[in-house]
Amino acid sequence: MCQISHFSTCACLSNRKRYRSFFRTIPSDYYQSRALAQLVKHFGWTWVGTVRSRSDYGNNGIAAFEEAAKKEGICIEYSETILRTDPQEQFLKTLEVIKKGTARVVLAFVALRDFFPLVNVIAQHNITDLQWVGSESWITSRTVAETKEYSFLSGAVGFAIANAKLVGLREFLVNVHPDQEPKNELLKEFWEAAFQCSFRTSGSGGCTGTERLAELQNEYTDVSELRIANKVYTAAYAVAHTLHNVLKDFRSSTNSSKGERPTPQKVLEYMRDVRFTVKTGEEIFFDASGDPVARYDLVNWQPAGNGGLQFKHVGVYDSSLPSEQRLQVSQEHVLWAGNSGKLPVSVCSESCPPGTRKAVKKGRPVCCYDCIPCAEGEISNGTGKIVHAG
Repeated sequence: MCQISHFSTCACLSNRKRYRSFFRTIPSDYYQSRALAQLVKHFGWTWVGTVRSRSDYGNNGIAAFEEAAKKEGICIEYSETILRTDPQEQFLKTLEVIKKGTARVVLAFVALRDFFPLVNVIAQHNITDLQWVGSESWITSRTVAETKEYSFLSGAVGFAIANAKLVGLREFLVNVHPDQEPKNELLKEFWEAAFQCSFRTSGSGGCTGTERLAELQNEYTDVSELRIANKVYTAAYAVAHTLHNVLKDFRSSTNSSKGERPTPQKVLEYMRDVRFTVKTGEEIFFDASGDPVARYDLVNWQPAGNGGLQFKHVGVYDSSLPSEQRLQVSQEHVLWAGNSGKLPVSVCSESCPPGTRKAVKKGRPVCCYDCIPCAEGEISNGTGKIVHAG
């Protein structure tokens, strides 16, 4: 049987030997990790610290990032791991590592549930001068962004699952009503929670059925952020198109007249080959690993009028484009840490001035070096590399 996910991002699930019938409409973290390495390189940050969840999500994500970062000439100062069930001492230890570090950029490949205890500790110690780079798990979390105590995250950048506008969804949502399905107890519970009333009570506090969902302003009626909902939408359509193609071909074959039915293996074959375009204009198909094209929005956390933070769209990443075109950044619209308009610098050693060359410090990463005078007959080309004269 086929399994199709709208939410599982671990690169490990692309292993066809272990997960032969697994598909997903959300991109693999394989692409996110490489996109983050390109982003860090784009901003000229060669000296970064990392924090990850101690799970498949964090371990695989940072491992892939470190592999890509090394190829981009980026060095990792420290790599910390956390888990929400860790004792307070573990989070304080991670905090001390971050405080003592000289990297001004921290990449947090952390699951949202693991992120809360970390930012709680940081908020208590008033650390505000770091540039945060986030993974998709927390970079569009309204709960984090709207908490005023976490305002030190202002300026954070990271990749989010691409947003989409689903035409007709809000109209459908606000027209849901218990009278449409009188036996649906879940719908009644939803109605009572939404309007803080009860169908079991008459008079004051009782639900009348005249309440209107369209008048609510909450997460249910807000369709501005449909990043994950869109992946549910495309997953449902992938199943529908697959079954449609299976049944169409089966009915036109001789097998149907013999009373045979499509086998799970046949459905799997059709799922591998499914290809269609949804109303948003996005073409949906799966590669040999069961993965879709990786498309991300680059978001930047900027101050909102209510004292919290808002998500500003400042770029995109599209794995279907040539490598040099995949990352597109509108850097002039980015607001950095501390609400600064100036790009932060995060390097272990400054570039060597003319007349000097790089001398790597023993036992230190290649990004950390001294600048020493060029020997006789050598000329620095301005990047710290040596060109022999004559």
